[in-house]
Amino acid sequence: TLAALKDTHGLQSTQIRNVFHSLISDYVEYEVFYDMAMASERFLNLETFLEGVFYHYGHLFHTDSSYHTCKLEHELEEIVRKIEDLRIKRGWSRVSSEFFDSWSYNDCEGPSAIKRLSSDLISNDENFRRVGKVIDLDSNSIKNKNVLSLQELFDVPQSFAFYFKHPRIKQCNIPGKCGFLLKTTPVQDIGRRVYSGGEYDIYQRHKFRAEICFDQSQYPANLHLHSEDVSAEKIHLMASYHSEYYPGFLTCNEEGRWDRYIGDDDDVMWCVGSNKFSALGHVKLVAFITI
Repeated sequence: TLAALKDTHGLQSTQIRNVFHSLISDYVEYEVFYDMAMASERFLNLETFLEGVFYHYGHLFHTDSSYHTCKLEHELEEIVRKIEDLRIKRGWSRVSSEFFDSWSYNDCEGPSAIKRLSSDLISNDENFRRVGKVIDLDSNSIKNKNVLSLQELFDVPQSFAFYFKHPRIKQCNIPGKCGFLLKTTPVQDIGRRVYSGGEYDIYQRHKFRAEICFDQSQYPANLHLHSEDVSAEKIHLMASYHSEYYPGFLTCNEEGRWDRYIGDDDDVMWCVGSNKFSALGHVKLVAFITI
């Protein structure tokens, strides 16, 4: 029953680790990046490694002959084979095919190449994609929507309900749906960024902390937690901007969000990683859950 559910996480970590997590401070050649991933604990899982590859080394997968880095099929196969070796040696779990689908936008060729060529990086039985539903904090009820503005996500405390029933649970007799509650808390500090003219500009840097709530008393009435089946270390968070196919980086984005003013009217484009978005644009929080 719900009455039997309580805060049972004890010393278990609650914070999602890949949110505004930096893999490398300066650009290095891919071979160096790969060697770092073989040993460094900064590479949390296969997802963080792949996001680092897509973010910094997308050129490795170009097959268009107009690119000077154009790769032949056997060269792509070798890149993918080495990633498979890395996964095995690090003991990382495989990822859902939907993780690669999330990166299928513009000229990002790496995800589709890996999905096509790999036989050992993808499993829809080990890793699951879920989209968070926004919670009304006044009534503590789950809204029938899963989007909010970029400004709301970064500047206002939020809660999200993620429905997730572990495959081992064949039948659950607890009222409501299985899942977990994720809370985000704004974090702001002062940062400095170098602009093209060589000048330093001081700006307000926005981030948020994302944590799983293990206290059942804070959950909406129609959502309950199986704490033994949910672990912050096994959740990888992604922000999906505008559509399912334009992901916002949370990994490889230590700077968070900062404001870029454009034109005489002080129109603001918010820079998230290397991408620039409108403050009013809608965003979803997507979790990839490993079992």
